[in-house]
Amino acid sequence: MKKHNLLKVTLLTLLLVIIGSWFLPVTSITNGEFTTVESTKIGLFTLTSYIEILFRIFSPIIVYILAVGGLYGVLHRIPQYRLLLDKIVKGFKGKEWLFMSIVGIVFAFLSSMAEFSVPLILLFPFVISVILLMGYDKITAAMLTVGSTVA
Repeated sequence: MKKHNLLKVTLLTLLLVIIGSWFLPVTSITNGEFTTVESTKIGLFTLTSYIEILFRIFSPIIVYILAVGGLYGVLHRIPQYRLLLDKIVKGFKGKEWLFMSIVGIVFAFLSSMAEFSVPLILLFPFVISVILLMGYDKITAAMLTVGSTVA
């Protein structure tokens, strides 16, 4: 039953937002002034159109992530890829902090200055593989890759 708590909280929050849209007015700040307009009521048909918009916006990203996963699934079967990973790990032996600092700074720079965050997903499995081979855990790898991209 504990596994379903996240789903329950999400559905309850969604229900509260829908009910709140019928009673609370929409307020925005324009040029330093509060503007209140009539509430935009969310109904069943409006909610389904939001779901359709959600799939239309995020489906290319989902397909991209699946394609990257397929690419690295094939790469892991090639022995030269493992040799490349081992060579990088050997080159940074004793200086793991340097590798992680360089990757974190490059990812943060590319995602913040160049708005290059979604294409960086292509490098995530490679960097995560190197970090795991260096002896760090999955949490550290996720914090470095995703955390530096989001920052």
